[in-house]
Amino acid sequence: MDKNTKDKVNFTIANAYDGIETVFAKYKYQEFSKHVHEGYTIGVIEKGTQRFYRSGEIHIADTNSIILVNADDVHTGESASPEGWQYRAMYPLPEHFENICSDLCVEKKFAPYFSSSVINDQILTEQLRLLFT
Repeated sequence: MDKNTKDKVNFTIANAYDGIETVFAKYKYQEFSKHVHEGYTIGVIEKGTQRFYRSGEIHIADTNSIILVNADDVHTGESASPEGWQYRAMYPLPEHFENICSDLCVEKKFAPYFSSSVINDQILTEQLRLLFT
């Protein structure tokens, strides 16, 4: 591995729903140990492959995969390819989903539970990319 290649991360706060945190990251060497987030992780792998632990299993997410981690779900993250992985992600809080339910006139407010950790759906991937743009 070329140690001259640096990992890069750019966090921003979107101007939607009282600010949803977003990230664009390029990782080659980063290895995240087990941790949790207050919010969800919804991301798209732009390049490379990511390996991560979630819900008691190891998952592999290739280029164009969608990754999903529930709020307060213990997970990890690391490269599963020599070139590392690059992704875009958002970190909505459960309250963001509840607000969206209210905006859609859904009578019951709820935050979802994502049973799948990796989704391979090209149309949904492109929709998420548009949202990040």
